[in-house]
Amino acid sequence: SIIRVSGNNQVSRVLKSGVVKNISDIAVNSLGELFIVSPADHLVYQVINDSTVAPFVGSRLKSNMVKDNQSSTDTYMELPVAIDFDKADNLYIAEESFGLILKVDKAGMVTILSSAKNNIRGISSMRVSKEDTPEIIVSQPQEDQMHRVSVKQVAPWLNNSKIDHPNY
Repeated sequence: SIIRVSGNNQVSRVLKSGVVKNISDIAVNSLGELFIVSPADHLVYQVINDSTVAPFVGSRLKSNMVKDNQSSTDTYMELPVAIDFDKADNLYIAEESFGLILKVDKAGMVTILSSAKNNIRGISSMRVSKEDTPEIIVSQPQEDQMHRVSVKQVAPWLNNSKIDHPNY
C-alpha cells in the first residue's frame, strides 16, 4: 500500500494493499499524478485511485531485449526497479536486468539512454535532477558505487540506421 502524509500531518491511503505486488519505487510528475514500478509485473503503473492502476510502461509479452523508439506499452522490461521524472515530465526507468536507463517522453515513446557497451548493472535506486539538461544519479549498493549519467541529444539517424552489407 501507499500512504500519503500531508504537511499538516493528515494521513490518507493513496493505494490499498494487494492492488500491485512488489512495488520497488514511486514517482510523482508535475501534475501530482502518482506512478509506481513493479519488478514482479515488469510494468510501471499510473495510480488512478486507491484501488485502480493502469499500465503506463511495459508489456507482459516476454522478449530477450528492450527495443528503442517504440511505444511505452509495447516495451518489454525484465526487471524495472526505479523511476523518476525530469523537469519536463519525461519518465526515466532504471532497468536492472539489461542494465539500461530508459526515457519515456510525453508522447509515450521509449528511448534507450544506455547500451550493452555502457550498461549499469546492480542498480537499486535512481533520481533525476530537475535541471533543463537533466542528470541521472544511480546507486549500485553491491558495488559501493554511484554513477552520474548525463542526458545528451541523440541524432535520430543514429537510432534508425541499418546497414545490411557494409564494405568498409
